[in-house]
This record gives sequence, C-alpha cells and structure tokens, in this order.
Amino acid sequence: MKKTFFIAILFLALAVSAYAQDIIVLINGNIIEAKILEILPTEIRYRRFDNLNGPIHVIFKSEVYSIKYENGVVDVINAPVTTGQKPPNQTSPEYNPNKLYTSFSFDPSGFLAGGPSAKMEFAKGSSLSSFHVAFPSWAANSKAEGFGFGLGGSLNHIWNKGLGGFYLGGLFEWNVYPYLATISNPYGKYNPATDSFSKTNVIEKVTAHNFIIALNTGYRFVSSSGMYLRTGIAMGFTLSTIIPAEFYFKPDIAAGYVWGANSGSAANSGGGYNTATAAQQNTEITALAGSEPPFKVDISKLLTLKINPDSDVETTLKGNYQTIQGVKNEAPLRLYSDVLIFLPREALPPNFSLYKRLTITCKYYDAAGAEIPQGDASVVMIYDVKGKLRGPVQGNGRNLNTPFKESVGGPSGTINKDSGINITFDKPPQAIMFQNTTSNVAFIELTSLVFHNGNYKSK
Repeated sequence: MKKTFFIAILFLALAVSAYAQDIIVLINGNIIEAKILEILPTEIRYRRFDNLNGPIHVIFKSEVYSIKYENGVVDVINAPVTTGQKPPNQTSPEYNPNKLYTSFSFDPSGFLAGGPSAKMEFAKGSSLSSFHVAFPSWAANSKAEGFGFGLGGSLNHIWNKGLGGFYLGGLFEWNVYPYLATISNPYGKYNPATDSFSKTNVIEKVTAHNFIIALNTGYRFVSSSGMYLRTGIAMGFTLSTIIPAEFYFKPDIAAGYVWGANSGSAANSGGGYNTATAAQQNTEITALAGSEPPFKVDISKLLTLKINPDSDVETTLKGNYQTIQGVKNEAPLRLYSDVLIFLPREALPPNFSLYKRLTITCKYYDAAGAEIPQGDASVVMIYDVKGKLRGPVQGNGRNLNTPFKESVGGPSGTINKDSGINITFDKPPQAIMFQNTTSNVAFIELTSLVFHNGNYKSK
C-alpha cells in the first residue's frame, strides 16, 4: 500500500513539473505564461507556454518587471519606484541615451598644476567628449614667463549612472607660452689672443609649443537641477619644441551645468530609471505621463494594398499595384497571409522624437463578416516597402527595415494596450503590415494608431 502511494505521489510530481511554467510580468501589468529559453544582457528569449513548439519570441528586459520561474523563484528585472522619487542609488537625473547633452564647467584645481581650464562636454549614450581652453601660465608649477593658453579635448567612455558616472579615456592638448631657455652659443665668446671662439650658455626668452597626451579618468556627479561636480585626474607626457619631455599630471576638480538634465522623458530607452508606482503586487505599474499629448493618426487618410487571393505582399509590390480606400483587406485572408496599410507622411506626427510609445488596435472578422472577439496577428512597422518586410523574429529591435515586430491581440499582446510598447524610429515609416496568425480570421481592420508617452487612455 505504501509503495503504491509513493508511486502515485511520484507520478503526480512529475506531471506537475511537466506542466510547470515561467511567468513573465511586464511593466505595463500584462502577464505572459512562457518557457524561458535564454536571458541576455538586454533581452529575454522565450516560447509561449500554450505553444512550446512554436516560434521563439524576444522581449526587451526594459519592458519586464519580473520573472517567476517554474521552481517558484522570483527574479525582479526592473524594480518599481514610487512616482516622483528616485532609486536609492540614483544620484543623477534620468538619462536618455539617444539625446545629446551639452555641459559647461570650470576647473579651478588647475591653479595648482597644469593650469585652470574652461570646458564644454558632450554626452550621448556611453560616449563623453569634450573641448577645453586652458591657461597653463596661471598654474603654480608653471614654467611660463608670461601669458600662455592652450586648446585641447578628450574622448571618453562613460559608465552611466543617470547623467553622471565613471569615465575613462584619453586627453590631448596643445599650449604655447614664453619660456626662459638656456641656449648654447658655440661662438658666444671671442679670444683675440688665439683668434678663436668658445662656447657659452645664454638665457633667452623663446616661445615654447607643448603637446600633451594623457590618460583621463574621473567621476561626474549630476544633481536633478543640472548642476554637477567632476572629480578626476589626467596623467601622461608633455612633449615640447624647447622643454625636455617630462611627466604630466593635472588634478581635475570642476563645477558645471548640464543643459536639459531636468527635462528627460519618462519613457526613456535603456538608460536612467522607470518612474512608476505599484498599485497591485508585482503587476500594476502606472507610467509617468509625457509632456506631449497623444497623437492619434487619422485612419481615414490611410490606404490598403490590394492583394489578390492567389498572391502575397512581396509579389504584389514588385508589380504595378493598386490600393483601396480604408484600413481593411478586401480579399479574405488565409493563415499567415498579410494586410499592408500605407502610412502617408502627412498622416503621421510632425516630430517623431517627441513620442516614445505606440499603441495599435485592430478588429478581426471571419469569412462571413462576423467580428471575432479574440483574434491575433503579428504587426510590423516598415520603413521602405521595397525592402525586407518580415522584420526580426519578434520584439522591439533595431532591424534595418522594420523597427519592431509585435503581437497585436492574443494572450501576450502588449502593443494593443493603452500603455503600448517602446519605440525608437530612425525615420518616418511608410507602411504597417499585419500577418494573420488565427485560422478562422478572414479580415483584419486597423481601428487605432496612437503615438504617445505613456499618457494615452482609450475611451
């Protein structure tokens, strides 16, 4: 009896583990039942639990709040933060890696060594470059015998903590100043008795041109108002037309200001932090609204590609194609056939850089024209309709011709929710394409296309 009971318990445990699943909780509150395949530095690859033999899906880690694995362990990917507050280790305003930040600073520590300097810095992504004007003759260790100045710059890699962070790179500078040089004159002294000359050393004021090559490193602390403090050092060598080569050392303690530091977007892509509030345990996250109101595309201005039932999108676009007024296919769809809708430039937002999220909704109909409550399709945004149309396997990637490929509808659809998905467009798209992934769907109709910053609420 005990043996039979043990075997029954064992088979029950095996059955439960066979159907165990991973739970992906998205920042927008959606839940995906999945089988995690791989977690990479910037993305997560998985298969849907209801289709374990289906395609591999990819989602960016920036979209994910947490993962609950089949063994019960919970891994928090992006912890929520109460609206208006920053994480405990966040000492800097949120950082948009696609934006160029300009800052100005003055370094008074150069009065001790190397000379004070005024610097303009330019930060974008993980790159930090600068241009500076230096005054080496004002340093305590200066060898100048009069006013001098210099021009230089630096190229650095910065490990961002918001707008601040640790940086490391190279510095170069050219400077010029008057210098008292000891010059050997072989004819400096004449001896009439021997009718010969002897060498003498004379001191003359000459112009020294100096070239500095150094390693540049330090840390930038940036406040929420844009004021910042930089601490660092530069070490290298000085080569000169007059002065012998020597070791170069310069402290770098500067104060400055970063323009645009306090005007970041809440929907930033990859840098800074997500401003959010947890209204329910591990699920409901409310995004901070952007400054721009949502832009809802007037779909009455859009045209749909006319595709014959025995053809496909690529074949149709190669010839002299026709369009039909509206946002719904004319010929019934088959499984995995497509609907392509053109996006004229005048129907889209004037400035794409103002928007960081996109919401797309559709309706689905069967062959008799009756609406299907729960349809599903893959949606791809296309830059060039003459290029490759299919896009990445799945996800909001940086594909050459297709900025993203997402599910619109179905259990894991996120782009059809008010929160939408993150977007970064290089240029205005020419079309949007839907691939039918439901066998009983014959017609797909676009119902809304909205650009926003997480502040969109459908009626």
